[in-house]
Amino acid sequence: MIQDNTVLPGDDAPTWAHVAAQIALAARAVWQARSWPAWKEFFAENASTRTPSADTSVVTSFALHGALVTALPQIVWRVVGGRPEKRRDEFGYHDGRGWRPHLWVVGRADGIRLIVDITSDQFGGPDVVVTETEQAQYLAHDDVEALEFYARQEADAVAMLLDDLADSLAAG
Repeated sequence: MIQDNTVLPGDDAPTWAHVAAQIALAARAVWQARSWPAWKEFFAENASTRTPSADTSVVTSFALHGALVTALPQIVWRVVGGRPEKRRDEFGYHDGRGWRPHLWVVGRADGIRLIVDITSDQFGGPDVVVTETEQAQYLAHDDVEALEFYARQEADAVAMLLDDLADSLAAG
């Protein structure tokens, strides 16, 4: 279902997919309100031409993963993605012109694979994607070493965003 530049689970999707969608929408709202202004200031030299979510998929994906694991522990959640320039292959997010480095979250349960992404708009995609439908523009590789490096590199920012998101979800 597409609504206001989002792709959300259809009515027939399992309940956990709808809960994941609500968490993704909340995570995007929290990131936009609290973190993007500082991120934009950091990239001040070209902030007017950058999508606010540009270069934020590492922090947002790991924070979103933490929130999804906490809220839906019965689902298997993983941060996945790709860096095509590192692997010289077709991985990451395809924006119609080529493959771009990108991370997102995948949940698996009940025979369903759910894609959850809150920053695909940096490549011209929707603001929020939560879908059980395969999406040709997403292709992950299993470079666990790179993912662990990203997690360590951005641990402080992820913790801050996760705390903000937990406060937001608790407030309703």
